[in-house]
Amino acid sequence: MNQFSFILALVAISLTLASGIVYGVISLIRFLGNRPGGLGHLARTYPMTGSEPEPTLTRQTLKIGAVRYRNIGKMTVGRDALYLSVWGHAAKIPWSEIKGVGEAWFQWQKWPVLQIGDPRIAEIVISPEAWRAMKGRIEKREG
Repeated sequence: MNQFSFILALVAISLTLASGIVYGVISLIRFLGNRPGGLGHLARTYPMTGSEPEPTLTRQTLKIGAVRYRNIGKMTVGRDALYLSVWGHAAKIPWSEIKGVGEAWFQWQKWPVLQIGDPRIAEIVISPEAWRAMKGRIEKREG
């Protein structure tokens, strides 16, 4: 009976530690996402008005600020704006607010980086697939 109590206590301690680690990681992601330049800040600055359009690009990997969202982003390349949705946070970023496009090394290759706002509100690293879908809209705006 004493050995059973020891094993039960060991399991309880392990579960407590594991849940604490999971809570800590989730809290860190939420903290980084709500900082200036993060997903929460972007969604507050460019709120989604009306209903969210049907996403044309799903399961996108994005990096917004310091947080990488792997295969969970949804994007729609609209006539008037870029619609972005991750974990229930949605943003409608007008094409006029994309102030520059650069490149960054991400996942061992060069990915496009959208610079949002002036002064800069956020940087969004997008997939090459997403860039091909929206490239015409940005070039049309600049030309």
